[in-house]
Amino acid sequence: MSVDQTQLDHVAFAVPRIADAVPFVVGELGGRERDVGPGIGFLWWQWDFEGGGALEILEPDGPPDGFLRRFLAARGGPGPHHVTFKVPDLHRAMERARAMGHDVVGHNAASPSWMEAFLHPKRAQGIVVQIVESHPELGEWDPEGSFAFPPSPANPPPPVRVLGLRLS
Repeated sequence: MSVDQTQLDHVAFAVPRIADAVPFVVGELGGRERDVGPGIGFLWWQWDFEGGGALEILEPDGPPDGFLRRFLAARGGPGPHHVTFKVPDLHRAMERARAMGHDVVGHNAASPSWMEAFLHPKRAQGIVVQIVESHPELGEWDPEGSFAFPPSPANPPPPVRVLGLRLS
């Protein structure tokens, strides 16, 4: 990745229950298991598609007033939550975003393998834009088998190509 290159990593959708999304994501779109894990107040699963695109599905976890439950209630149900772009230099990307008038919020560099910041959703039709500097060579989160993908439909079709997210 060059210094100025930004790459779409994934598009995330929030749903009340992951089990309701799997028949569509795998059974109709042909998603292939990528990664999975718990977050703070949510659980997440990612599937890869043709050409490198990925979808992430988020399910609320934790207290009844958690951010993802509030997000689902405010929007009346499932919908796009965030778009994640990988950048070669997070601090430089944050500086460029601020110079373009974006509010950078939620900067988190707790892990050297995954440093992130967010652009406020008011500038992106209500969707959070996540920018990430990723260094998997420094160590990945290891679920130790404690967190898995939900059962998938049998005989899924070949993966579709995910190009991005279009809002109207």
